[in-house]
Amino acid sequence: VTADDMSSATLRRISTMSRSPPSSPTGEMEHGVSKRRGSTSSKGSADLGPMRRRSLHRYSVTKGSSSGGGRRGSLRRGLMAVRDLVLLERIDHDAVVQVLRKRFSDDQIYTYIGNVVVSVNPYKNLNIYDSATIDKYRGANMFDAQLPPHIFSLTDAAYGDMRFRGNNQCIIISGESGAGKTEASKKIMQYIAAVSGSSGGGDAIKEKLLRTNPVLEAFGNAKTIRNDNSSRFGKYMDMEFDYHGNPTGGTITTYLLEKARVVRQGDQERNFHIFYQLAAAGELKNLGLPAEAKQYEYLRQGNCVQVKGVQDARDFREVQNALKSLGFLADEVKQIINSLGGVLMLGQLGFATHGDQAVVSTSKELDQCAKLLSTSSKALEIGLTSNTIIARGKQVTSPLNEEQASYSRHTLAKALYARLFDWLASRMNTILRADKGNVKAVIGVLDIYGFEIFTSNSFEQFCINYCNEKLQQLFIELTLKTEQEEYKQEGITWVEVEYFNNRIICDMIDKKPHGMLAILDEECIRPGDRSDEVWLSKLNDQFKKHSHYASQATKKGGKTPHDVFILTHYAGEVTYNVEGFLDKNTDTLFRDLSRSMYECDSPLLKDLFPEGDTKKWVGVSKRPRTAGTTFKESMATMIQILIVKSPSYIRCIKPNDKKRPGQYDETSVLHQVCYLGLLENVKVRRAGYCYRQPLEKFLMRFKVICPKTYPVWKGETQEGISAILLFLGVDPSGYEFGRTKVFIKDPQTVFKLEHERDRKMEEIAVVIQRFWRRWRIRSRIKDYWQELIRTYGNVARDPHWGRHFRWPANVPPVLREPDRQLHAVYLNWWAKKKVRRENKIFRNSSTCCHGNNVKFNMRVFPSVKPSISLHKISTSSLTESVRFEIIHFSTFLFPCRSFFVCL
Repeated sequence: VTADDMSSATLRRISTMSRSPPSSPTGEMEHGVSKRRGSTSSKGSADLGPMRRRSLHRYSVTKGSSSGGGRRGSLRRGLMAVRDLVLLERIDHDAVVQVLRKRFSDDQIYTYIGNVVVSVNPYKNLNIYDSATIDKYRGANMFDAQLPPHIFSLTDAAYGDMRFRGNNQCIIISGESGAGKTEASKKIMQYIAAVSGSSGGGDAIKEKLLRTNPVLEAFGNAKTIRNDNSSRFGKYMDMEFDYHGNPTGGTITTYLLEKARVVRQGDQERNFHIFYQLAAAGELKNLGLPAEAKQYEYLRQGNCVQVKGVQDARDFREVQNALKSLGFLADEVKQIINSLGGVLMLGQLGFATHGDQAVVSTSKELDQCAKLLSTSSKALEIGLTSNTIIARGKQVTSPLNEEQASYSRHTLAKALYARLFDWLASRMNTILRADKGNVKAVIGVLDIYGFEIFTSNSFEQFCINYCNEKLQQLFIELTLKTEQEEYKQEGITWVEVEYFNNRIICDMIDKKPHGMLAILDEECIRPGDRSDEVWLSKLNDQFKKHSHYASQATKKGGKTPHDVFILTHYAGEVTYNVEGFLDKNTDTLFRDLSRSMYECDSPLLKDLFPEGDTKKWVGVSKRPRTAGTTFKESMATMIQILIVKSPSYIRCIKPNDKKRPGQYDETSVLHQVCYLGLLENVKVRRAGYCYRQPLEKFLMRFKVICPKTYPVWKGETQEGISAILLFLGVDPSGYEFGRTKVFIKDPQTVFKLEHERDRKMEEIAVVIQRFWRRWRIRSRIKDYWQELIRTYGNVARDPHWGRHFRWPANVPPVLREPDRQLHAVYLNWWAKKKVRRENKIFRNSSTCCHGNNVKFNMRVFPSVKPSISLHKISTSSLTESVRFEIIHFSTFLFPCRSFFVCL
């Protein structure tokens, strides 16, 4: 029996309620449908066959609210809060928005589009993630109409596909900032930790995987105007599992930390959480620094030191416990806290001009900062106020002015924090690293920054939005473009579903040699005067005719300032201010700063700044890679990691911009529904086939179902598949043959195929088990018998007749009664041999008193039943009268007429 695995996302491709809506009177579904060859049905559900008609009544729906008026009134009254948007009768953006609204008002925040989960952030705690809910979804079918849509269902499907089919999985979470992506990733990890195995140290690994969340959140998340816990970095975590589904380790990959936030925050925004946690927990005071966060330049710029509902001191204790559980040493934690204190004190430094060189004007703060960074005040001041360059193999040191020195300390603060963050991720990877020989498959979770549009957007937002463009392109490639192209390649007649392909935007940003990042790098390395304005001018020349680019110079930007450009992303227009793009892209850290950090007494800082070793300066001429190029390459690597895995999608939606529970802004939600491409995804799911499989693989997997095809089918592959489907009673209109694959429309058909295959496999397994058990029992009987013969084969020749031999101990359960009987036979035989020998010795003994010479006193043997007490009395009396030492054999004699009978 060949149990060939299904392809990567076959079952998870299936639409939730198993059924596309009935056809229109013209025989075609709205908004495009596959025109199946050989199908003559045009009557809607009446011609779908008995199985399809039954399944249509299984959809669990709730009547929507009839409230509302105006243009949408009739639509709201006619809508039903379907659990899968594929089941909508009317397919348009308005219908999708209203269904999500209805479900949101009922605290049903999850909705399906096939195997895609749409999640609307409730901005409140819902009791739908407890252990009882986990048990409901454990091993359940994702498309079970009795279970409401849930993120646990998608996670269980991914875990099952990984465990039972060995397919690597990735769960991609996307959406705007504040849409709930970080919380979704935590729920995924919570569910996997609950349902996965725990043998072989699995519980310890799961605990460590979960403990990475508070650490990464504290160091990588911050409050923004859109989100109180916004991820300011991208995170991809691979959870590794063995062949039993037990976790064995994990790997964390981080992308582009927004390190500029360390030195600058916008209004009503905060720096990274960890700084405020240190202040609230009293750690800064313990370091001898100002105790309150509002006393620090790097923490008070956003005028938002406190956040409602956030307990920084409690969160810091959780971070401490997490670091301890992960295995961080106490000295490492101390160095981390000292480094964070050093970052804050860099922001407290002041500079003045002395002659032609800047000097530090705040000596007390300088001493405190130097102490925390384990260096001397003089070495730190030299590093902040001078710059060494290498020209023609020689080192040339030049002083910095006051403005350059201030920029230098900001650069050091950003570099120190960013490298500390990367070190934390690397250290956790070392702790979580698993033996590759024990890794069967992985489940990856991508939680990356959402699309951002701020009042002032700079280089960081440019990179973040570029990342979201790449993820949207991946979503299009895997769910829309690839599927439709597959139908064409297989010869399936298909009505094209139109969608916006954002490749044109990605190419504008990253394509060489004329992409925006390539032009930025060129400007950064160009000798002579370089400026952000020159770069903008080059962009204007290159993209003045591009439909997604606008600026004041191209006369398409309206009344925009001269130093900005506008990109029309898939999610909308974003205005970018070019100021600081070149500096942030170059990301230059002066050598003197690296040297001062490398020459300090902290082992951690030495590891963070290896380029500070002056021995390596000689001969160094290669420019380091720019931040933009590094990020572009990391995005390409991330896409390559994701594209080889079976993807699952969670599309997060933010219901309002005020982060208030119960509020649903239809305009905002409509905008997100449009740019996420949810409507196009619904159309393709409705019109397409839920399941496809190469012909040979399909026949090999399901031939066991039909007696005609099992065990050997010698005919054509398509004929064998047709025989299988006919045997199950599948209507010919429910499937279609392509050039190399078979396509099935109805998910219930797939469920039935899998169910019948499982039933047949169980029957075959029972037969195999029966033969195997018979062979095992016979082998055990044979081994038992051979051991018995080997031990007792020559027992008759043994002087003690095998009394010192060891009887077989590990007896199979089926042989316990025969073994008992054989042992009893042996003991009986041994007793007879013993009696005969002792009798012979007794008769031949010279000191023995023969029976006819012994005078028995009948009063010694009263007429009572023999007993142990009587035996002891009789033998004692006999021993005293006859005076012998050993009794070899004894018995009771009963008078019978004139004879004695031996009992």
